[in-house]
Amino acid sequence: MNVLLRLGGAVAAAFLAMVLVCSQPMAQADKRVPVTPSTTEQKAKFVTNLVSHSVASKTIESSGDDAARKALANSRALVEAAKQDIANSKYEQADAKLNQAVDGVMTHSRRLSEGSVKADRAQEVYTSRVASVKALMDAYTRVADEKKQAGKAAERKAAIQQTLNEAEAMAAKGNKEGALVVVERAYTAVSKEVAALRDGDKLTKTLKFDSPADEYVYEIDRNDSHFFLLKLTISEKNPDPMILKQVEDLRGKAQGIRNDAEARAKKNDHKKAIDELGQSTDILIRALRMAGAYIPG
Repeated sequence: MNVLLRLGGAVAAAFLAMVLVCSQPMAQADKRVPVTPSTTEQKAKFVTNLVSHSVASKTIESSGDDAARKALANSRALVEAAKQDIANSKYEQADAKLNQAVDGVMTHSRRLSEGSVKADRAQEVYTSRVASVKALMDAYTRVADEKKQAGKAAERKAAIQQTLNEAEAMAAKGNKEGALVVVERAYTAVSKEVAALRDGDKLTKTLKFDSPADEYVYEIDRNDSHFFLLKLTISEKNPDPMILKQVEDLRGKAQGIRNDAEARAKKNDHKKAIDELGQSTDILIRALRMAGAYIPG
């Protein structure tokens, strides 16, 4: 109904009231405004504007939607027929035709408007998801290089990239909804791969470091990756406000422990700092799962 408000002031309010009356269920017909010569003639003026000059009619005309344009043409014919009825003092018949004209325009105008909003939202979500996949792919490449597993990761990266290419091809053809389904597969796959690499570090602890300081640098990077994943997950999953509050509390707790670890590292107490970073990362994993991310283990 927002488009109708552009008719302006009291005229728009009166017309909106008429539209609401026109669209009432038949069971409420006894509550409608009585049909009189003056109300019918006034309604005819408003409906003439609706089918000829309103934003709703212009939207239908420019949509290229055959069903909507046929409905608009039919509504215009109904208005002309209603005017003829008015000229012949057939006010009940005229009122019925005007109601049909309003219904024809408003039904298709709403449908087109909802479709446009849906398409815009799909594009927004798709663009955001693709950016997330590419960011995670970069993180996956970096972590695989750090762990000397670039060769092993190459096959998985190629498969994920192929899925992403498929999504982008679908989006280019205008199938944003289908592209979203496919890119979601790529997002899930790369998220699992990044998490698996990091989780593997924690479980095996087979990496060798020249010094506690070197291990501290590695754990800082691992902690950074989990903060990054949490930020992405919150953005993409949009958790319930009550859940989000708990997630943010966990993130704050993890950041506090991280700050303590950094302070210890400045005093060269790297062993204790490493332990605290592990605690911080464990808390972030809890927050990630709570926010809706898949974390194996």
